Formats: sequence, C-alpha cells, structure tokens
Amino acid sequence: MLKKLLTITIVICLAFLFQSYKVDVKTKKINQTLVNFFLNLELTKRNQEIQGIYDYIPHLNSDDKIENIVFNSILKNGFIENITFDYHKNVLSKIEYQIKRDEIENHIIFKYHFNYSNDKLNSVYIKNRLLYKFNYNSSGVLKEIKYFRKDQVTEVYNILYHYDNQMIRFSLDIIKNDDVYFNVNESKDFLIWNKDLKIKKFSFDVFSYENITYLNSKNIETITYSTTIDQNLLFTWLYIQFDKRNNWTERKSKGYTSYRIINYK
Repeated sequence: MLKKLLTITIVICLAFLFQSYKVDVKTKKINQTLVNFFLNLELTKRNQEIQGIYDYIPHLNSDDKIENIVFNSILKNGFIENITFDYHKNVLSKIEYQIKRDEIENHIIFKYHFNYSNDKLNSVYIKNRLLYKFNYNSSGVLKEIKYFRKDQVTEVYNILYHYDNQMIRFSLDIIKNDDVYFNVNESKDFLIWNKDLKIKKFSFDVFSYENITYLNSKNIETITYSTTIDQNLLFTWLYIQFDKRNNWTERKSKGYTSYRIINYK
C-alpha cells in the first residue's frame, strides 16, 4: 500500500513538473514574440519608407549556433538597408542598422545593444541612451514595456493577457513632465497569437495587420495590412534561396528584395 501511494505521489509530482515546464516554455515564447514585435517596430521607424511593421528580427532553428547575421535590403525608391545582428552565446546582443535613403545622402547608422537578466531581455540602449526597459512579474511573464523618447516623454505599455482568446491588449500610459496620463489609447491596441505563439493579427497605433501566415511555422509568408492611408494591401514574401541549414538567404515581395548571410560558429 505504501509503495502504491509513493508511486502515485511520484506520478503526480512529475505531472506537476511537466505542466510547469510547459507553462514556462509558453511564457518564454510569448515573451519573445512581444520583444520581437517591439524591436521590429523600432527598426521600421528608422526606415521611414515602409508603411506598417517589417519583420527584421531573425527566426532561426533552435540548434543553430550563430556568430552574426548580415541582412541587406533593396527597397522601393532606391532605399538600401544594411543590418548586422551580433550574437553572444547564441543570444542577440547588438544590432547595427544602416539606411541610405537616396543617392546623395550617406548611410545613417543606428547602434543598439542589449542587456539581459536571468536569461530575459532587460533593456535596450541606442548608443548610450536607454531606449527600452522590459519589466516582468514574479513568474517571468513580460508585464510592462517602457519606451523612452528623446523629447523626455516616456511611453509605458501595460500588457494585459487574455489567454482564453490568445490575445494581448496594450494599455498605454504617457509620462510627461512628471504628469501621468493613463490609458490614452483606451486599450484599443491588441495582438493575437496563433497555435505556434506567433502573431497572426494585431492593431497597434495607426497600423493594422491581419491574416499573417508563416512558412514552416517560422518565417512570415503573407500579411494583409491596412493603415489610415492604404487599405488591405497584400504583402507576400517569396523565399528564393536557403542555406544548408534551411535558413533563408534571399526573399522578395512587391518592390522589396532582402538578402542574408548567416555566419555560424
């Protein structure tokens, strides 16, 4: 009898540990989806040509050991982007973003570096200025993102999870001159994830994307998006070339061509 009770106890403990592991993995994936979303938004702002949010941040195989990734894009109107993603112990540590907007203008360079705490992204700096601060609750769930603007205004995105609907809502507070303006967006901004915990639809600021599909559950393949200016423009990636590890090295869409060189360790 005692042996049977001991066996049942062990089974229950193992089941509990397994469930905890699953929750932890889900949390990490959703956290990463959110982090990538804000990093993609940041890099898109530097472009000034793309309407919407561009998927810059690499999605690679989990067992790939990366030193750096060199990303080049030729965009509409002759825009040229050069981006280097540097990794430390297979974790993204630096981004150098260069944009050339016309034949006369030289490349404009933006340099970002990342700080981590307990394997979670803690902050992002541009040069020596704090740009983003990521705050987590005691369970490791990303609960708040602070964006520090150059005009001394702080945008605070409070993250509200609706797991039953696979949805996140953002409540935006603005801090300006020691005054706080709460929920200025009336929690209208949202993000919905799919079964793989990737974004399938979102509305953020003036941008609205839907019908986001993925190639092999990893790289974005199609997006239907609209802004206050353009309605329902279809953005579709055709992946042309892959390397030996099945990571893409060339892709195209309307007026956009991107190339990547992935340097493995």
